[in-house]
Amino acid sequence: GLEGSSCSFSKTKDQYQKRPGRKKLSGALEDSNYQVVSEKRSSDRIMALFKILVLFTVLETAYLQAMYRDVKFVGCSDTEREAMYGFDGEELFHSDFNKKEAVDTSPDFADPVGFLGFYSNSIFQIENCKTNLATLKTYLKDPDENMAPPQTSIYTKHGVDLGKENTLICHVTGFYPPPVNISWTKNNEVVTEEISFSQYRLKTDGTFNIFSSLKFTPADGDIYSCTVKHKSIQQQPTTKTWADGLHYYMSAECLYRKSDYTDMEFIHSCSFNKDVEFQFNSSVGKYVGFTDDGKKQAEYFNKDQAYMQQVKAAVHTFCKNNAQLSDSAVRDKAIEPTVIVKSVKQGEGRHPALLLCSAYDFYPEKIKVSWTRDGAEMTSDVTATMEMADGDWFYQIHSELEYTPKSGERIACVVEHASATRPLVYYWEPSHSKSERNYVIGASGLVLGLILAVAGFIFYKKKSSGRILVPS
Repeated sequence: GLEGSSCSFSKTKDQYQKRPGRKKLSGALEDSNYQVVSEKRSSDRIMALFKILVLFTVLETAYLQAMYRDVKFVGCSDTEREAMYGFDGEELFHSDFNKKEAVDTSPDFADPVGFLGFYSNSIFQIENCKTNLATLKTYLKDPDENMAPPQTSIYTKHGVDLGKENTLICHVTGFYPPPVNISWTKNNEVVTEEISFSQYRLKTDGTFNIFSSLKFTPADGDIYSCTVKHKSIQQQPTTKTWADGLHYYMSAECLYRKSDYTDMEFIHSCSFNKDVEFQFNSSVGKYVGFTDDGKKQAEYFNKDQAYMQQVKAAVHTFCKNNAQLSDSAVRDKAIEPTVIVKSVKQGEGRHPALLLCSAYDFYPEKIKVSWTRDGAEMTSDVTATMEMADGDWFYQIHSELEYTPKSGERIACVVEHASATRPLVYYWEPSHSKSERNYVIGASGLVLGLILAVAGFIFYKKKSSGRILVPS
């Protein structure tokens, strides 16, 4: 059986320490500003990874209810490994096992953050991860691999101006297991330069997402494509960017909505092949098994009174302490959006006009976009995308208004966001010359093609692919 495996919550009290200055993170991350210092571990049953999932409701306004999420993720397969830490689906830093260091990917607007010994601890956790993976594979006699197909979307980071450098974003989400192959083409020619990839990011449903970005300069008639290959949507072998086979990971989660943390909930779980084996929930007060081997594990840990006392106390010693400091490091920050209002289609006769309001580069994610005519909100003939992640902590959203123009009226796009104390109002100015208007229409047409025409974002027959056409 699996009794006594290393999938246990560490008897470590983690706390942040502030230090002046921000330097390159490496090895033990000794030069980082915010650090987590770990006391010496007194048990050899140390978890292979921990993931902090923090949910917090912002009550600044009725419409803004932010759900916060912290994640430290360590996962492994037969051949590869990954360790990363981030907030709200974004990445703060990860371990680069080739360079043997932690890589800082935190945003410029965040307070400097880091973890003392993150890389060295990642090595230790990966060793435990692979031990547990091998044990489970033997115990379960190499079970069939769970799979979920990817969903792919492609869009630009900023509004499109022909001849001005921009970034294309390919967001691949909802897939399992993690290995996917992402490639870019321009006019059917493979592109290999100016491409970047995020780490695989674990979602709450056990699937993964990943971002790939391509820097490009829009030109008339160019066609760009992002192609995603995954074992769930094709039979032939694919190029791997992580690893194939069965995967194992563990997590420690902290859930809360109230700013005083009185509703804090701690959850520790161990997962294999996408399924949770067993889990501790502070609301239940014990481990519960969901599989045959998971039930044995749960029974084993529940009998260890000293260990259970530590796990039950984690809601205070582990969750609340870290939540207070992580909130001030990142979550209290807000970046105001850049908003552009454009004409997509001019009204002619009985045909209505179409306006597009785009908000770019804002943080946090929650935002409200509405339209007004002479100060009165317009609720009909309005469509909008959801908030869309750029993969670099920033977000964008787009809203369309279809209307029949009237002489003397004032149309405005109204944006409400945590970065502003009052609604931001952007008036549509229909004073462009004909040539300017045509240019705007052409450029915004590309945005519509990216954002609105691919609402499903699911392309998986033999491959998952997104294509965009630069207007000519």
